[in-house]
Amino acid sequence: MSQTKPRILLVSANTETAPYPAAPVGLCLLATSLSSAFEVRVFDAAFSPPESLWQLLDEFAPAAVGLSIRNIDDMAMEGGVSYVERIERELALPLRRHFKGPIVLGGAGYSLFPTALLALLRADAGLVGEAEDVGQRLFDGLLRGTDVSSLPGVVLPGRAPTPRVMRHGATLHLPEANVDRWIDFEPYRARGSYPVQTKRGCRFGCIYCSYPSIEGRGLRRRPSSEVVREIAAAKERLGDVTFEFVDSTFDDPREHAQELCEELARAKLGLRLRTMGLSPLAVDARLLDSMRRAGFTQVDCTPDSGSRTMLETLRKGFDRAVLERAAVALRGAAMPTMWFFVLGGPGETLDTLNETFEFIDRFIHPEDLVHLTLGLRIYPGTALQATAVARGLIAAEDELLRPRFYVDPGLGLEALVDLVGKRQASRPHCMRSTQTKPDPALLSEAMALRARTGTDEPMFRTLLRLRRESFTRS
Repeated sequence: MSQTKPRILLVSANTETAPYPAAPVGLCLLATSLSSAFEVRVFDAAFSPPESLWQLLDEFAPAAVGLSIRNIDDMAMEGGVSYVERIERELALPLRRHFKGPIVLGGAGYSLFPTALLALLRADAGLVGEAEDVGQRLFDGLLRGTDVSSLPGVVLPGRAPTPRVMRHGATLHLPEANVDRWIDFEPYRARGSYPVQTKRGCRFGCIYCSYPSIEGRGLRRRPSSEVVREIAAAKERLGDVTFEFVDSTFDDPREHAQELCEELARAKLGLRLRTMGLSPLAVDARLLDSMRRAGFTQVDCTPDSGSRTMLETLRKGFDRAVLERAAVALRGAAMPTMWFFVLGGPGETLDTLNETFEFIDRFIHPEDLVHLTLGLRIYPGTALQATAVARGLIAAEDELLRPRFYVDPGLGLEALVDLVGKRQASRPHCMRSTQTKPDPALLSEAMALRARTGTDEPMFRTLLRLRRESFTRS
């Protein structure tokens, strides 16, 4: 007689769907890895009300629950939104009342504040970093009542996380996420994408970035053949869908990105691809040609500044000359690009801000989106935290769960807002982080325009077209 598997319910707490919804790839990877030993269900709070979670709890009757926290806040200083209170009020505390078994926290957002969130949300254990390698042993140990304290990345009440060791250069093998097996993928089709990882880790040293704290500083790469197989299988199941590479930096190392693109091009899968986190360091005509042949229709480029001084201060790993070459290559390849800049960091002045806008005017196509974030979110364990403490802007003991932001005191928030506001007034393609969540009416107009014209351009270009028209009318 076959033995019934214990049941595990995994809950994605993320409800943010603007500017576009992000499918919970990490949680789906965990679900796949757990499915050999447990019966698994995934609840996606982005498109399901909390009330349906309580019904699922009653019907599925899990032995344990995992709650994944993707984001703590939207990293926006202007009118920013913190998600922790909602997660606590609508999910974590009601879950604790409804369910008496073990509750485990995880996810990228959780990994930044593991001890504080474990206490706040009254969970039994937490897991820092990736979960598919440890999750099965953690849930099994909790259900059996055995000691799990020595498992890598595990957090227990009143104890610091058990350290993880990330082996630089190790080959990374992941189970296929099979996102559409675990969640309803249909709500993600129109504006979202199917997420794919090609590597983990980040070897850049940007002063504000939390990626190394989550994934480690050593790169671990997936074999290109494994990535292509995963994409081909998802394409076969889902048909016409956009795939997004969600690595912290897609083109580092450059040879890995080049190899993957060449293999995708040879496969002739008829893909539509995009990626976040393109570093200017590796961008040139050859790589962009390979990306185009693979199926890329848009990229995100993240220089953070156009100022020579600020590129060095932010420790971006490239200088203004490299940035200019990348921008010329992107325009030459006619690759639709969303550009991301973070303004107000240590040493920012009116001169460095003007230098960034001079770069925007000279090198960025007016049909490409320029995303401007004012102030830098301070995360634990970063060089920016140390700078903020040294300058007396935050206390050393501040756990930073409540969002705190850095704006250089010599510049000041008022001057930063004033200059950016003036520069924006004549540049409709420049948008502050507070403006990049599309108004529902504008989004509906954009969707109707795309259906009417049959355009397959990136959504951001359709929205910008409508925005330019409104600028002209006003």
